[in-house]
Amino acid sequence: MINFQKWILFLWIALPMNTVFAKWPEYFSRELRAVEKELTNAKIRRLNMGQPSIGQTVDEVGVQHLKLEETPPESPWVQLDMGAVHPIETVALIPAMLGFEQPQRTPYAFPKRFRIDASNDSQFRKFTRIFEQTDDDYLEIGFMPAVFHCPQVNARYVRLTVTKMAEVEGMVTFALSEIMVLDGNKNVAHKAQVTMTNLLYLPPRWYPDNLTDGRTPMGPPIRRQVPDFDGLFCEPGHPQGELWMGVDLGTEYNIEEIRVHPVHARQGSDFPGFAFPSHFHIEVANAEDFSDARVVFDTGPIGMSNPGNNPVCIVNTRRTARFVRFVCDKVTASTEGKFGLSEIQVYSGDGNVAYQKPVTVSWLHSDRPTAILTDGFTSYGALLEWSDWLNEWNERRQLELAIQRFEKRKGALIASVEIRAAYVSLVGVLLFATALVGIVATGQRRRRSEQKLFQMRLAQDLHDEIGSNLAGIARLSEVAALDEGTSNVGDWLEVRRIACDTTDALRLTLWLAGARQEAGVELLQSLRMLAIRVLPGTQIEFDHWDESLPSSFSTESRRHVLLFFKEAIANIARHSRATQVNLSTRITPQQLTLRIEDNGIGFNLTKAMHGTGLASMKRRAQDLGAELQFDSGEGQGTRLILRIPL
Repeated sequence: MINFQKWILFLWIALPMNTVFAKWPEYFSRELRAVEKELTNAKIRRLNMGQPSIGQTVDEVGVQHLKLEETPPESPWVQLDMGAVHPIETVALIPAMLGFEQPQRTPYAFPKRFRIDASNDSQFRKFTRIFEQTDDDYLEIGFMPAVFHCPQVNARYVRLTVTKMAEVEGMVTFALSEIMVLDGNKNVAHKAQVTMTNLLYLPPRWYPDNLTDGRTPMGPPIRRQVPDFDGLFCEPGHPQGELWMGVDLGTEYNIEEIRVHPVHARQGSDFPGFAFPSHFHIEVANAEDFSDARVVFDTGPIGMSNPGNNPVCIVNTRRTARFVRFVCDKVTASTEGKFGLSEIQVYSGDGNVAYQKPVTVSWLHSDRPTAILTDGFTSYGALLEWSDWLNEWNERRQLELAIQRFEKRKGALIASVEIRAAYVSLVGVLLFATALVGIVATGQRRRRSEQKLFQMRLAQDLHDEIGSNLAGIARLSEVAALDEGTSNVGDWLEVRRIACDTTDALRLTLWLAGARQEAGVELLQSLRMLAIRVLPGTQIEFDHWDESLPSSFSTESRRHVLLFFKEAIANIARHSRATQVNLSTRITPQQLTLRIEDNGIGFNLTKAMHGTGLASMKRRAQDLGAELQFDSGEGQGTRLILRIPL
């Protein structure tokens, strides 16, 4: 019992402490608290928008460019002919999705860079630019349509030009499910004629008509909100044997578009396009008994494939009527002789005039209210106008981008706060350690002094012992070479040359080690000796080489100059094939200018910039705070100028 009470006490204390520790960075930064608030608000707004309904529910995927091993020389394009000039307010690119009800919800081969143009000329000799994303890749945010608003443009043709295709399995291609072009609430690109370069022709999956058929993975334009019933069903029972559902608009309207929404069955099964007839026709009339009926759409004997979740849109009807009737000519065999719809919309102008209008059915299946057909709901949500629906998707995209920015900023701020908190925590430690640091620093200075003294003694010994020995070797070999009895004069002269070169190298080593006095040379003298030693047989001209550098020029800077010069001379020796090298200096109170020129074969600057030699010289120049200039070309020699502030 005692142990149990201890665990309760521990949890009672630990849980609040966990919350405190999780929140502690916010106590150190007002900006972090503000970003956290913005991030939370954005996530709440995203949550309130609901989970969108996405899924490929038909065989018709869209259009795809042929897969190629490399990008073609001319940018591929796809063009819509809308048949007449229309005002254009919005263009939307709907991504393609592979697989029925694909769970990953990722776009397939959406183009990386592209532009969208509108024109009244099919050749686009004159056009209006709607959108352009050609400098960097378009940022995909999950499976979302790309929506582009534009100042109103009147055009008949819309063209998408892809300047960078997507990569799929090592090949380049691009694909789209649909292109929508909105004039108000109407998609004027529905059933538009499609022209495309290098089309992958694989019906029904990839086919040009798919781009404007209204069938997409996005489904109907809805806001997720599940109604009481998934749809209205009609079954045989009428005396004449007809199966139909009709809407009374109440008055005559100039009917421009009819949208019929299938049932996505959810009461008993999960089936998009459930009980949608393969053969049907739509008729309109002014008389209630349809004695003056006129057919505005008929599937004909071939019929229509199941639309899945997508609305069936009948555009350009141009009929004046009061009554609209959907007549089933042939039911699907698997639905027991019935057919079903979730909504009928009738558009006159920019509005749905069928909303909440009376509905009649030839023979109702079950006791569901007929108002289901005009209540503004499909099986899974409240219907939106195309423009509102695309605006909501655009808002989702902006929210996702904002969340990404806030998450990135939050991470950076937390890292900054952690560093700041660490600094604050270290103040006490630093105060405590100040005395110890002073003691350690004193010891380090003593050790550096001893090290410097040892360095000077070692340099002196090297100079006195090895230097004198090398000088003796050089003198003896010279005497031996001058002796008339000596047969191998060339070998003795070579021994003398090596001894002299080694002496020069020793002096340079002493100079780099900081033993300036023992080396017996200054910076420019060291550079001269280095050039002569590394470039034997090369004509070297020295210009203004006897000038003196100011004493304020630091030892570390002199060392960087020497190592920079050494790398440059070594590059000439290794790569240039030069016969002549010009070396010059200009010293002013503000600047030392070092110029190195050769008449060699030169090199390609673009390729050579990635080499370690040039990278090393650039790094030395940066350490000096100097300006470095390269000028070279293949077969043109090389000029290098280093301008060092004094």
